[in-house]
Amino acid sequence: MAEITREDEWVMEGGIVAKMYMTPRQIKSYREGRWVEGIHFKKHPPKPDTTEGRATLWYNYTKINKLVGDT
Repeated sequence: MAEITREDEWVMEGGIVAKMYMTPRQIKSYREGRWVEGIHFKKHPPKPDTTEGRATLWYNYTKINKLVGDT
């Protein structure tokens, strides 16, 4: 039987706080340590052609939840 997979679910910080009961401080710590940019989170700057300004952060809930479940 074929394995049914769900596409990755991307959420903003509030989604991680609500679903995983993490604080913004914990999220920042994981982002700077264990999580890999492009896999567990990604940054979207306001203007794609520049690196100025604050980027919007998106978190891959599916991959983060799997990482936590595997440990």
